[in-house]
Amino acid sequence: MSSPNKRKMTNINSPPPPPSKKRRLKKLYDSYMWCHDGDIPNGVLYFTHYMCNAFNKSSHYSIDGHVVTVDDIGGITPCKLYFNSDFTGFYCPESGQRGYANGMLFDSPDDANAPKKIK
Repeated sequence: MSSPNKRKMTNINSPPPPPSKKRRLKKLYDSYMWCHDGDIPNGVLYFTHYMCNAFNKSSHYSIDGHVVTVDDIGGITPCKLYFNSDFTGFYCPESGQRGYANGMLFDSPDDANAPKKIK
């Protein structure tokens, strides 16, 4: 019979497990300023557990690398937001909208290093 206090042994030479979606979600901030013209904020996106509230409408979202796909933002379905590596700013190619992390001392998408196009 095994002891309940027995620890599981791990191989220190084995590679670490791949990052999970939960880990990647921690990089996404709670809210972002939305700049429809690419520069001046005119709305806010709020992110919670797989839900995005944009312009008083909630939609599901998913993350794949630095691309967040929201099921619906302002009638655009689906809407892809291309984030920079720090998740501080994004670019939406539909009409050149950009945004930046709210409450992080950024004053504009440029200040947050938001992308200006898809690379």
